[in-house]
Amino acid sequence: MNLKGYKTVLIPLLFVLLLPSFSMLVLGYQFGDQVLEKVPFGVLDYDNSSLSRTLVQKIDENDTFDIKVYAETDAEIEESIQSGKIAAAIIIPNRFANDMMIGNNTPILMIYDNSQLSAAGTAKGKITEILSTLNMGSLSSALQGALKMSPVESAAMIQPLGFTTQLINPGKSSMMFSMHGSLLSMIQVTVFILALEITRRQDAFKPHIAIRNSVICGFLGTFSAAVVTILQVTLFHFPFHGSKLAAFILIFLYLTGIAGLGIFVRLLKKDKQAAVEMIPILMMMMILSGYSYPLTSMPQVLQTIGGFIPFVHYGIPLRDIMLMGYGLKDVLPDIRWIIGFLILLWIGFLVLGVSRNRIGIFRGKGNKQQLLIRKKEVYDAETLVEER
Repeated sequence: MNLKGYKTVLIPLLFVLLLPSFSMLVLGYQFGDQVLEKVPFGVLDYDNSSLSRTLVQKIDENDTFDIKVYAETDAEIEESIQSGKIAAAIIIPNRFANDMMIGNNTPILMIYDNSQLSAAGTAKGKITEILSTLNMGSLSSALQGALKMSPVESAAMIQPLGFTTQLINPGKSSMMFSMHGSLLSMIQVTVFILALEITRRQDAFKPHIAIRNSVICGFLGTFSAAVVTILQVTLFHFPFHGSKLAAFILIFLYLTGIAGLGIFVRLLKKDKQAAVEMIPILMMMMILSGYSYPLTSMPQVLQTIGGFIPFVHYGIPLRDIMLMGYGLKDVLPDIRWIIGFLILLWIGFLVLGVSRNRIGIFRGKGNKQQLLIRKKEVYDAETLVEER
């Protein structure tokens, strides 16, 4: 390989090894807290009672909220939402405290800017927690005063059922849920490009070279994924509860398959640029896999297609390893699927390689026959000239 060839390979190689880690550092420092905080918030208190002021104080003290607007009218709240000054707001009605104390239904209006789904969802969850706590506290005080109950007795009456909750993602962090998958998707694209660059089309028809290059690219991609995971766990405290061996096997097999897919596309496309145009389809795999939006909630056609998308057997089980503590046994079905995918690719290499060799033999025989015919024609012409 000449100097120009080395330069051509060097850039995608650096992309595989450095780009995901650099992106991890940038995203990690940007979203390092993992949980959304300081959501711009608005408050409109029509009641202005001790209880309503306590509610506003609780909201203000919560790290999730940053109260930007203390409004006096509904129009002011609406204008603040429309202008983007706040992402959510609460409107406390008149007689809020009185209705709470006597147990009447107390409608509280929550307004969200649903164009900011992360902020709106976080605000809704936290407000619900604050209101539930305040409601139980008010009812407990009322029961203690009216019926002379002890705090323990009133608490048992208000909430007779006990709940034990164990959350896989206790902070409800969307970054913990999605960042690793996004970076793994980036790694698969860089591995795909590297496989295209290091494999010449004439070499891609040689099965042993195609398989060797796909394994090399798979190993390099696995190394990059390992660095990204180490950065996530050590610097930004992302959880990794499951089997490291299972994660390594899953990543290596999958990225080897993606590299093989890149080489296979190189076989089918004479122009390298035409092969590169397949990358957007590769990027769509994460969206259609159900990683960010449940596959079971998609139309039946997409659910059927999703069963044949390799990322389904890579990104989702890998997330389960990290967050849910899955082991090798839990992801064996996905590993088997990826191995089957690899075997099909390698069979494709063999078939195309053998087919090309046979075509080359036939072409060689044809060329030889044409050469003999041409020589005979020349000989006949020379003989005719001599006879004349």
